[in-house]
Amino acid sequence: TSSVKDPFIAACLLGKINRSKEMKIQLEIDEESNLAQIPGSFNTKMFVTVLGNIIDNAMEAASKAKGELGYVKVSFTDFGSEIIFDIEDNGNGVPEEYHVKIFEEGFTTKVGENHGLGLSIVKNTIELMQGQIYLSTSDSGGARFTIVIPKKRV
Repeated sequence: TSSVKDPFIAACLLGKINRSKEMKIQLEIDEESNLAQIPGSFNTKMFVTVLGNIIDNAMEAASKAKGELGYVKVSFTDFGSEIIFDIEDNGNGVPEEYHVKIFEEGFTTKVGENHGLGLSIVKNTIELMQGQIYLSTSDSGGARFTIVIPKKRV
């Protein structure tokens, strides 16, 4: 996290590292990642909500599927005109038929109450920031979420 100049994003990442230790899974932050050129107009407080939710979901998926062999990798860059985050896990992945549905309010694959809001909030927040979120399959067969947010608002 020394490569992250924003205190809110750095604190979020540190909190998730601590949470991963509690869950007994591995959370790796790519050492090549860098986030030093965030413009003052970038709403980091809003972005932390997005980042925290995606990392939490990835840790849950990895833990549920692999137990103590659960693994989440976070990488990011601010090179160029966008801020890009990749969050991937070694969970069971997201079936193709859910790739659009998981961003709809109320949709969940989890059992119990209080689910089905996080990813719809994530998508709405990213759209407010004029960004995009992409879902694919990670190299380990889990989910990969890529968040792209422009540094300058149009």
